[in-house]
Order: sequence, then structure tokens, then C-alpha cells
Amino acid sequence: MHKPTTLFVGLDVHKESIAVAHAATERFEPPVFVGPIGTRQRDIDQLVRRLQAKAARLVFAYEAGPCGYVLHRYLSRKGFDCLVVAPSLIPKRPGDKVKTDRRDAVEIARLLRSGDLVSVYVPSVEDEAIRDLCRARDADTVAAAVGCEPCWAVLVTSSRAPPSIQCRPTGSGS
Repeated sequence: MHKPTTLFVGLDVHKESIAVAHAATERFEPPVFVGPIGTRQRDIDQLVRRLQAKAARLVFAYEAGPCGYVLHRYLSRKGFDCLVVAPSLIPKRPGDKVKTDRRDAVEIARLLRSGDLVSVYVPSVEDEAIRDLCRARDADTVAAAVGCEPCWAVLVTSSRAPPSIQCRPTGSGS
């Protein structure tokens, strides 16, 4: 049995586990579900060693999600190609509503092999930190505005002259 040159690895990433499937370069072979692994670097390294025994080149892909880009950065640093794919850009068959970790990993591996996946922009660590800071600032601004509105409403409805306070209700008229 000969060793395929490229192995396309589909990952379904969650906080506690990663479901793994791979598809060989030969298009007639169906993707193989490897099983779930842990999310620690040691688990990923162990998976990589096991898969490198099967092929000279590994290409990884997973859906973008709340787990972020840590896995992408780790695999890229190790020299592997890794795509992060937007879930909305993954082709779906009509009527295919059942989602399981196994099916998702196998489908990502199959679509990666066929070239039907489109990767999203993976921000640098600095870009991601700036984006997180901006989101936190926006959330804080909204929370401050919402927190001040009840105070302002009480002052206005009680016919008292409002004192000089920093926050004012934000509306379209201000």
C-alpha cells in the first residue's frame, strides 16, 4: 500500500474536544473519522505524529467559532497549512439538518480535499487584541448609557432640576 502525498484533515473544534477526520488525496476513498481528541497541545502533537505516518503533507481546516484562532496559529507555527472557514460559507446539501461532530469533521475533510472551502481572514494577535479592546469599550459605553437612563428619568419625572452629571441619555435627539 502506498502512502498518499497529502492528507486533508477536517476538525470540528469545541472547548473540551476536537473531532478529527481525514481524507487522502485519492478522490475515490471516503473520508475516515479518526475520533475525538483533547484540546491540549500534547493531544494535537500526538495527532500530528499519527497523521504524519500516513502522509508526507498535512492540510488542516476547521470552522471559525468561539474557540478563536489559537489552533490555527499553533499549526501554522509548526509549518502546516491550516484554513479557518466561516460556517456560513460551507456548502450544505438541501435537507441536511442533522449536525454531529463526526459528520461535521468528515464533511470538512471531504470539502477541503475537493477545494470547496473558502478561508476567512485570521487576524494577528495584535489585531485580535485591538478588536477585543474596541468591543469591550463599546460594551462599556452601552452599559453606562443604559445605567444612567433610569437615573435621568427619575430626575426629570420628579420635576427636580437635574444636577450636573456626566452621563445623559443617548437618543436620536441629543
